[in-house]
Amino acid sequence: MLPKTEVSWKIGGEAGFGLMLTGSIFAKICARTGFFVFSYPEYPSLIRGGHNSSQVRFSLKPIRSAVNLVDLLVALNLDTIDRHKMELVDEGGLMFDGERLTPKPEDFDKPINFYSIPFLSLAKRAGGDELMRNSVAVGASVSLLSLPLDTVYQVMADTFAKKKAGVVKVNQEAARLGFEYAKEKYPKGHPAKI
Repeated sequence: MLPKTEVSWKIGGEAGFGLMLTGSIFAKICARTGFFVFSYPEYPSLIRGGHNSSQVRFSLKPIRSAVNLVDLLVALNLDTIDRHKMELVDEGGLMFDGERLTPKPEDFDKPINFYSIPFLSLAKRAGGDELMRNSVAVGASVSLLSLPLDTVYQVMADTFAKKKAGVVKVNQEAARLGFEYAKEKYPKGHPAKI
């Protein structure tokens, strides 16, 4: 596991679903919370439906590079799990939509914490669609890693300020629902939190 002074977070899924922007949002949340941040978006697939991922490493100390280890992996599809499960540290976390995916502990070569969050259901409850799964995942990640929800709201307001009316509120609501769901179901959070 990485030292307690830093955390490595990664989100992965299909190209065309805003993963680079989601990584940027999560990096800004960490930076505005006061951490040093190194963000690494995987070179995006040029084909919609191909695989993309974005990784954010945040720390109490200055950092200048990415690492090949992941404390918390957010998998929006099964391909992400297959591609990145070997990067998870011992006692790392795997966040996934349990209504769509069913990863099994025996598929991993180390102990993993599983966090089942109904990304799509919560996104729809917020008034959004499949693209809003990312916002649910950000909210749930922030909860598990003990980061502040109000910073999520601020970053989303800034990020989506030029979008059509209502986009900011729907993304903020999706994040809130993800945050509250994770807080209720996993009150101890993830062991990697700083």
